[in-house]
Amino acid sequence: MRDCPHYVNMASRTDSAIDTLDQQDWRNLVSNYASDLWERRLATVDSGFALDVGHHAFLSLADHVAEIDEDAIQGWLADTTEQSIEEASSTPWRKSAPYLGRSSQALEEFIDRAEKAIGLGMEPGHLASQVATPTGDPSVARAISAPWRSAGDEDEILPTPDSVWRGRYAFRGYTTDLVLLDGSTRRLLGTIAPPSARRVRARGSREWIVPDAHGRFRIEPIPPGPSSIEVDTPDGIFATEWALL
Repeated sequence: MRDCPHYVNMASRTDSAIDTLDQQDWRNLVSNYASDLWERRLATVDSGFALDVGHHAFLSLADHVAEIDEDAIQGWLADTTEQSIEEASSTPWRKSAPYLGRSSQALEEFIDRAEKAIGLGMEPGHLASQVATPTGDPSVARAISAPWRSAGDEDEILPTPDSVWRGRYAFRGYTTDLVLLDGSTRRLLGTIAPPSARRVRARGSREWIVPDAHGRFRIEPIPPGPSSIEVDTPDGIFATEWALL
């Protein structure tokens, strides 16, 4: 994400895209880009898969909407969508949730999801403003390691045989390790170090979970599709970037 050529450093912008465009302008832009993205790349694949991948792309954009220049959005979305398609396609065990509507309605559903996703990035006090990498203070920068999947990392020591994905996320002095288990019930196991987080939840959920004394927690069930967690710490709330689980 940070290596994308369309990423705009916060230091280079004194105003954000949110400041220069009102919400209706953004909705119009998103509707146009969603339609274009659908017609050029997603219309020929399974509707459930296309909605899943596109939803992931627009949620990721919502997290960084204040960092992205208007002129860069279309290229950024194309890059993100290609990455999402490759990630989802290369994972044999992953299944997208089926789309039960008519195929003629899929584009309408896609645009609706895109608009709702971008709406998250325009809410006052949205987490994107808290997790954006500050300039000039590396001690509070968020470092994210690339997740692994069991299919391509046979030598990796996995917690259990049904572990299929792992990600590590760091924010300020905290490190969060996540492991997805794909057994009879898909569940996400996590550990936060140091174990001082007050609570954690799946992004979009209303239910907070209190980690134990060792910083361990469990979220279940985890549906397939874009996923992210929020962590409430004494230093503030942060969220992981979206992963296509």
